[in-house]
Amino acid sequence: NKIYEAVTAVRVQEKVKPICDLEEITRIEFKGHILVTLQKQGDVWQNANYMYLNYDQERLKEWVALLQSAQTVEVVKNAESESDYGISDESMMITVFDANNQSETYRIGQYVKADHKLYLKCNEDEDISVVAETLAENLCVLPNEFVIYDNLLKIEQVQKVTCTQADKTYQVVEEAGNWYLKDYYKMPCVLTAEAMSDWTEQVKALKFES
Repeated sequence: NKIYEAVTAVRVQEKVKPICDLEEITRIEFKGHILVTLQKQGDVWQNANYMYLNYDQERLKEWVALLQSAQTVEVVKNAESESDYGISDESMMITVFDANNQSETYRIGQYVKADHKLYLKCNEDEDISVVAETLAENLCVLPNEFVIYDNLLKIEQVQKVTCTQADKTYQVVEEAGNWYLKDYYKMPCVLTAEAMSDWTEQVKALKFES
């Protein structure tokens, strides 16, 4: 009887309700191992701590629009352990804010790809919400995936390279078509053009993957 009562206490019900009630979102906080905050300035999303990062604005707008239009498909009631659904203190937490600092928080739980479902806690709801695949994949995106990283390294022409090894720093400098190693030996040394060309071309060819 006790087993029967425990099993039947947890109920999964179909329930359709909006995920987000905010009409406008102007700030997003992603809190995992670190906190990443994206702020909307006019129509542009930026990371105030790393202003040099360029974010994919269209992807972010789609992310926000999908969140605002998304609905649950089910709710889990009377769950004895939220950790069974992947929800704990270690879970990714997403908090969205409007211009009036009103906020909503989502704790992201387990994504069961076979069932196309994601479990999450919305604000302080007692029930665990279940959302379908489209929103699930959207919410599981980490903030750094929105960064456009292929243009972070732009070097048209290398004229000086500074290298630090242990506590020793030296420079390779181009002067009048020749490359010189400075601050390493007592007098500057000339480097071969072929060696420098190989080196600088490798640097310019670097591609970021994430």
